[in-house]
Amino acid sequence: MEDNPFNKHIPFPYRTKGSRIRPSIKNNTYHQTTPRESIKEFDVWCCVCKTNFKFKAVYKPLSVLCENCTLLKNKIMNMTLDETDFVPGPYRICVTYKIVKESHDGYCSDPGDLIIESKEIKIFYPLLRMITKEDISEDNKISTTNLKINLFEKPNEGCSRGSGVCNCKTTYKIKKVKIIRSLKDEIFC
Repeated sequence: MEDNPFNKHIPFPYRTKGSRIRPSIKNNTYHQTTPRESIKEFDVWCCVCKTNFKFKAVYKPLSVLCENCTLLKNKIMNMTLDETDFVPGPYRICVTYKIVKESHDGYCSDPGDLIIESKEIKIFYPLLRMITKEDISEDNKISTTNLKINLFEKPNEGCSRGSGVCNCKTTYKIKKVKIIRSLKDEIFC
């Protein structure tokens, strides 16, 4: 009974409480399985508009958007804002993104040389109603630590050449956000 490999003690980092070891058909290795986690309901705050709501998940999320802010973010990304979402007039939000694109030669399963390109782009959005005077500094900038900036975050994209096995991706990071009076002021952005 002592020589049975299924009774081996596995140290802490590789085994959690309630897990068990089961044999794998491939390579005579062992995989760890964990007990099924139950979905719980948490009271969370929206990281943009600060409303309290119930959220169902296995673990409590660090930051989450409410339904209204999620809808607004989708409208921003698709450029389909309603007149009720922004302030009419000449004011715009200039968001400067730093884009880092990782790509390669050949197929994703056998990538050649890794190519990393970096550039900055500016995208202009209408001034949202939820951005108040308290969010804007004296030099017309909005701090990148302001949680309302989460609405302008673009999701990362996978490999543009193939299946994505290579783990190459395109990342978007907000570098700065500034309020401008009109598109004529874009050189000051």
